[in-house]
Amino acid sequence: MLRHVLLAGALVLSASHLTAQNSAAPATATGDAVARIAATHTLVCGIDQSEAEYTLDEDHGPRVAFDQQMCRAVAVAIAGVDAKVEFKGYPDEETALADLRAGEIDLVPSVTINVSHRADATLELTQTVLIDGVGLLVPTKTHITTAKELSGRKVCFLAETEHEAVLQTAFAARGINLLPYPFQEEGEMEAAYSSGNCVAIGADRTRLAAIRVSFGEDAKDHLLLPDHFDDEPMAMATRATDAHLRRIADSVLAVLLSGEEVRTTEPHVDSLLRQRLSGKTLELGHPLGLRATWAAEVLATVGDYGEIYERTLGSDSPMQLPRGINRLCSQGGALCATQLK
Repeated sequence: MLRHVLLAGALVLSASHLTAQNSAAPATATGDAVARIAATHTLVCGIDQSEAEYTLDEDHGPRVAFDQQMCRAVAVAIAGVDAKVEFKGYPDEETALADLRAGEIDLVPSVTINVSHRADATLELTQTVLIDGVGLLVPTKTHITTAKELSGRKVCFLAETEHEAVLQTAFAARGINLLPYPFQEEGEMEAAYSSGNCVAIGADRTRLAAIRVSFGEDAKDHLLLPDHFDDEPMAMATRATDAHLRRIADSVLAVLLSGEEVRTTEPHVDSLLRQRLSGKTLELGHPLGLRATWAAEVLATVGDYGEIYERTLGSDSPMQLPRGINRLCSQGGALCATQLK
């Protein structure tokens, strides 16, 4: 069955593999990165590790396992199932992007799509790979289940970030009285939350999921509220001189999303799409200069988008981050695989 062809051999790279897997030739700021990756069978990938005491310019939580799978998928598309990925870790996305511009790495798998990055003539951004956004974390012992129940109660957040403005605007729009409790350091904020000096933490949802994981065995005693106040889309980034690599990365993402659609629909639905993904036509490979079977190889190696999300960020991972807006468009989310339709 196509299901077995597409999804056999799913691979999970652990977050500890942030050291080089191969002594690949350095990426170069000019030239055809795709040709070099194909020749060396190695993609050099910059991973944002976002340590706990992160810079105020980087609000998102770590997405190491998810990012690794995105890089692995792009590498397989270009160089086949035996492709290798050399991971380089960075404390925040701006440091990773600096090395991308300098030609030290080929790809950064998830960076914020903001005005600065969109306007940067040195960068190429793909379609949205992940959507983050401001949410709230509360102790389960408070029995709070919605943001409305936080009216008049202290909410912790980091000062000098956009979180305060987002929370103020969102609470006001919902008629909720926000009682702000700002902090300069994450450690102090978490201490105030753990001691009950504030009843909730407001931050990006990936950050909140990481904070909850840091509580160890007590993680189960904390709840991410369903309220979602802001959408912060993220994309894969390449150098502007590597537009070919960006087109391949965009197509890889479309294949991952389409692979999930195929898996979750009836067998007779989207039969042409199934043929394209299985490599029975030349429509996906020829325009990109890739093998006809590259999409099937990617899906067989890393799985589809939904499988990647659940095992790296979602229900099968320590992060336990609900899929929410990162569901497919056909399932009420915001991620659409329109390129392959």
